[in-house]
Amino acid sequence: MSAEQTLIEYLATIKPGDIVLVRQGISYKTTQHGVVKVTKTQIVTIDNKRFNRVDGSEIGGAKWARLGIVAPTEENRKAEAAPRLRRWATENFPDAFAKLSIEQQLEIYKLVTTQIAEIEADQSKAAS
Repeated sequence: MSAEQTLIEYLATIKPGDIVLVRQGISYKTTQHGVVKVTKTQIVTIDNKRFNRVDGSEIGGAKWARLGIVAPTEENRKAEAAPRLRRWATENFPDAFAKLSIEQQLEIYKLVTTQIAEIEADQSKAAS
């Protein structure tokens, strides 16, 4: 099954209350949007963006920065979550980390350094 078929099948299942992933054409930034209305031809999101129900493309909007609904694949979900997690970590992690006990901080430190070491080892194996 091709990605195009998957998107077309996914668009047919969208209903009000669902959360869809929308990708901006120029930057490939992926964001979440809530669906408030589905008609025979359109999907309308909470911020009043309208998308074609056949192919997921935006109706109206800026021609140079087209939006489009994308299928909720693992890759697209990661693309949407990464900036949100990065922003959360930058804004909240220092305060949250400071509230933990020394033992909890040490446990997190060990977990993170172990994961980084594994990633770097995998990358060096792949490079050689």
